[in-house]
Amino acid sequence: MGARRWTALSFRKLWAKGRLGTGSNSGPGEMTVCREVWRAKQNSSGKLVALKRLFDSEKQEGFPMTSLREIRLLRGLQHPNIASLLDMAVKWRDTESRLKLPCEVEHVYMVFPFMDHDLVGLLERKEAVTFTVPQIKCYLQQLFAGLAYLHGRGIIHRDMKGANVLINNRGELKITDFGLARPLEDNRQHYTPGLVTRWYRPLELLLGAKRYDAAIDVWGAGCIAAELFLRKPLLGAETDVEQIRLVAELVGPVDEGSLPGCTQLPDYAKLDLGSVVGRGVVRHLQGLRVPGLSDDPLLLDLIARCLELNPARRLKAEAALRHEWFRAEPLPATGAELPSFPSSHEYTVFKEHAAARKRAAAAEGMDRSRGMN
Repeated sequence: MGARRWTALSFRKLWAKGRLGTGSNSGPGEMTVCREVWRAKQNSSGKLVALKRLFDSEKQEGFPMTSLREIRLLRGLQHPNIASLLDMAVKWRDTESRLKLPCEVEHVYMVFPFMDHDLVGLLERKEAVTFTVPQIKCYLQQLFAGLAYLHGRGIIHRDMKGANVLINNRGELKITDFGLARPLEDNRQHYTPGLVTRWYRPLELLLGAKRYDAAIDVWGAGCIAAELFLRKPLLGAETDVEQIRLVAELVGPVDEGSLPGCTQLPDYAKLDLGSVVGRGVVRHLQGLRVPGLSDDPLLLDLIARCLELNPARRLKAEAALRHEWFRAEPLPATGAELPSFPSSHEYTVFKEHAAARKRAAAAEGMDRSRGMN
């Protein structure tokens, strides 16, 4: 990457609506990493990009290790369905000084291609955005292609969720946010437990497993596949205990026969999971009577195999990509056949919803005030 070709001075942040998202993550014993994302424009070319802020000198004393790992990992990835790191951008305190010292760094950004949407933002626009089966097939095909590439290179993402799936108006899908991603190591005894956003976390992680592999990403992809049709999370609980119950009620009972080694996991004994008889993924989704989902045996088979309780039997991303559902009619749409939508990101859509609720509450308060008078 050309360090001198890009600096934060080369970009002009757009006005307040240019903010795309915010969030944080951290590893054990590490500082929380602020990860604001902004839409920006390169002054010389006018090209839109996304700036992901990694370092803020006012909030952090040192550059976070999680960010260094993410940068190193992304530099080795090149695939159409992986958000590519274009460059790094630095904002200095003293823009006139010729001597650029580390202590003078104010902000550090990662520079990515701008993508019109994330999946959560699109799904939240229920009235304005509708998906056809060919469109969903196109997106899922790209999602599994990206995962197959990562897993083929020995990398697990560890945070598969809708907000980390980006889509543009050309129909291209890219997996993003590699802050928690790690290379798989044959001799490693355990990895950090409790990762992956709760609604997309497989049961082995919910129960505290420290040894896991790429199967955790496939579980998340299976949840996303169902969510594209349901327009809401398949398994959405407010606490880890509730989430474990939801998963068990879907794919239980949870015992040594269905999830080998589960009785040795730290949190298994806290719940009586062996007595919970699940409905099964196929039966549950059929009962929801969602067109395009509940009545498609091939799709139900694909999702059920991604949500297999035993990670050793869970479908591999490469195998999911070859699943018969992608070859059955209707075939996946091509980019030219896909519709375009107004830019939609989780942060901006939820901000709009919050503003609408605030206006509604204010209007209700005014109505009550008039009634009292």
